Amino acid sequence: METYFIGDYYVSDGTKPIETKLKMPIEWIPLEETEDGRLLLLSKNVLDWELYAFEGDSTIYWKESHLFDYLSKLYGSIFSEEEKEAIIENEYGKIFVLSQEEIKRYLPTDEKRRAVAFFIYKDKDEIKTDIEHSFYWLRGDKCSSDVIPYVESLGNIDHHYSDADEIGIRPAVWIDKKKARLITAHKGYNKWHHFWDCEEF
Repeated sequence: METYFIGDYYVSDGTKPIETKLKMPIEWIPLEETEDGRLLLLSKNVLDWELYAFEGDSTIYWKESHLFDYLSKLYGSIFSEEEKEAIIENEYGKIFVLSQEEIKRYLPTDEKRRAVAFFIYKDKDEIKTDIEHSFYWLRGDKCSSDVIPYVESLGNIDHHYSDADEIGIRPAVWIDKKKARLITAHKGYNKWHHFWDCEEF
């Protein structure tokens, strides 16, 4: 499967804001291609953790959710200006999470829905990495309760209260295919690339 490397993010060290700065390019997998050259991409890995909505938000529409606002800020920090020009906004925003119906259509089995997250930690003066299977949110388009769908670590779909902060973010974007390929080529990344770019403060 063709994959794309667009954007960069800081790997979680278990703190917010992140204290140990270890930057990693974001790898994306294609889910759908349109006749006019647009691609729907889903991040291969879980990138971050955040609650979907605050406690007490009883009617949660996607564009009114905390997660929508959080992703809008994340968009500004993980993509370059060149990359932002390639991304196509749709009705759910420039960056969003898939709905329960979409994840079932594009990734129809539990195995395909499973995703991992990278973590870093310090062992004395050395930075080490760890990988874990992770939960991630799905989009509740018209949700009139505070229970939101998400994918569990084994790939099955369940529901959780929207203020859970242990559920991850696996974002999606629509992007111009030609520009996406050029950006990936300029980065020099492919699926065999070992990607660490360490910048510690």
